Amino acid sequence: MRRLIYTTLLLLATASLAMGQEARDKNILAALRHGWNFELRAGLSMGGTAPIPMPREIRGVEKYNPKLNVHVEGQATKWFDPHWGLVMGLRMEQKGMVTGARVKNYHTSLLLGEGAEMSGNWTGYVESNYAAASIVLPISAAYKINDYGKVQAGLYAGYRFDGSFTGHVTDGHFRMGSPVGERVDFPADKQATYDFSGELSRFEAGMQVGGSWRAYRHFLVYGELRASFTPIFPGSFTALTTKLYPIYVSTGFSYLF
Repeated sequence: MRRLIYTTLLLLATASLAMGQEARDKNILAALRHGWNFELRAGLSMGGTAPIPMPREIRGVEKYNPKLNVHVEGQATKWFDPHWGLVMGLRMEQKGMVTGARVKNYHTSLLLGEGAEMSGNWTGYVESNYAAASIVLPISAAYKINDYGKVQAGLYAGYRFDGSFTGHVTDGHFRMGSPVGERVDFPADKQATYDFSGELSRFEAGMQVGGSWRAYRHFLVYGELRASFTPIFPGSFTALTTKLYPIYVSTGFSYLF
C-alpha cells in the first residue's frame, strides 16, 4: 500500500511539472474565479472494526494495535456562496488493526489439525488481524466558518481491492457444532487458526464528518471521523455471528492550491 501511495504522489508531481508553472497557475486562477478550490491531503487513520452493539459473548478486550493506516486524497470544492460549498474527492486508504479479547461461547469456524475446518463455539482468548486497502469516493457539504476554518459532513462509497482477516485462538476450549458439542481443549501453548480473507466484502458505504484549519497560506491541518454503514462481511457469511463495522478517526495535512 505504501508503494502505491508513493507512486501516486510521484505521478501527481510529474504531471504538475509537465503542465508548466505558467499554464498551471492560469488554470487554477480561472477555477478560483468560478468558485472552485483544490486540495491534496495526506494523513493517518486510527480505529478498528467493531461489533455494534457489543455482544455479550465478548467478555473483555486485552490487546489493541491500531497499526499505521495511511491515506492520500484529492479534493475539489465548489463554493456556491461565501459559506456553503460541495466537496468531491478521490481517496486511497489503508485500514487495519490487531485485537485480542476474552470470549465465551463465541461462534466461529477454526482450522483444527491438517487443515480440517470445524464450526462451533469458542471460549477463551481470540486474536484477530484485519487489513484492507480501498479506493473511496467521498462527497460532503462544507460550511466555511471564516477564512481559516471550515467543517464538512457527508457520505462515501468505497471499493476494497486488497485485504485480509486472519487470527488464532488459544488458552480455552472449543465446542464442536454447538455450546454443548464435543469439547476440544487448547492450553496456552496450543493454537487453532482461522482465515476469512476470501469472505471480505468488496464494497463499503458510510458517513464522514470533520473539519480543517488553515495554518499557513497553502497548508491546512484536518481531522475527520469515518464510520461505515456496511459490515466488513456480507450477510451470507455465517462463520461469525457478530457484524463488524469499520470506524476510524483520521488526521493529517492538506495543501491548498
